[in-house]
Amino acid sequence: MAISAAGFMCAAVVSLGGVQQQATSGVAGAGASVQRPPLSGPVLPAGSAGQGRGTGLPVPIREDETGFVSLFDGNSLNGWDGNPIYWRVEEQAIVGETRSNNIPQRNTFLIWKGGNVRDFELKVDFKLVGDIATANSGVMYRAVSAGEPWSIKGYQADMDLAGYYIGNIHGERDCPCQMAPRAQFTRAGPDGSIKLLAQVSDVDTLRGHMNIGEWNSYHLIVRGSFHALIMNGHLTSLFINDDPNTRWAAEGMLGLQLHNGPPEKVMFKNIRYRKS
Repeated sequence: MAISAAGFMCAAVVSLGGVQQQATSGVAGAGASVQRPPLSGPVLPAGSAGQGRGTGLPVPIREDETGFVSLFDGNSLNGWDGNPIYWRVEEQAIVGETRSNNIPQRNTFLIWKGGNVRDFELKVDFKLVGDIATANSGVMYRAVSAGEPWSIKGYQADMDLAGYYIGNIHGERDCPCQMAPRAQFTRAGPDGSIKLLAQVSDVDTLRGHMNIGEWNSYHLIVRGSFHALIMNGHLTSLFINDDPNTRWAAEGMLGLQLHNGPPEKVMFKNIRYRKS
């Protein structure tokens, strides 16, 4: 499914804020007025603090949870499949943990058994604990089996403590791995190369929005070839896959990653899914 970049940005604005901004283009002569359609949505009174325009600005409407369903009951791993050596439920959260005496040879995953996902939104709270230099995890989507038990590959909303991968749209096992690094809007073209379209923010500023060692939230929006990742209410990365020969599946499994390497602990809760 190929959609223009302009169409994607429009979809992103609608999805992220629920408010459509209307604008007009054109050139007017000196002294001429340009007619613009009225702004939709609630409007602050003229002269309100922070406004500075007599007509006011539309008040953003925070999105609600309409249509989202919970994928985790808060008490058990019902509906999920993973190696019980590494995954458990603790304090109403899914916990994946490695210790020095049980490090997996490869990354291992807790896989949702509710079927494949294609076009959807996912919201999840997460917390990483471990060595700040190595602790790493992620949310897998549209993933396929990697040929080993509890092993999958595909798209990933990446996360780490060091700040190299948090907010990235990543590829697990099949590289190029960084599809959209934090603060970038990228596109994979017909030849498979990934190119930068725009900066969406500052890398360090977005890194600063992560609560290190505390709870954070991801909101993932995936429609056709368009992928958007939001962390703690801030847009972190956008990716369009226009490669007709892409190795990445158009639909597949959801999963939670536990990285191999030094001991670490990752926690997930409030996992909500909405099919688009």
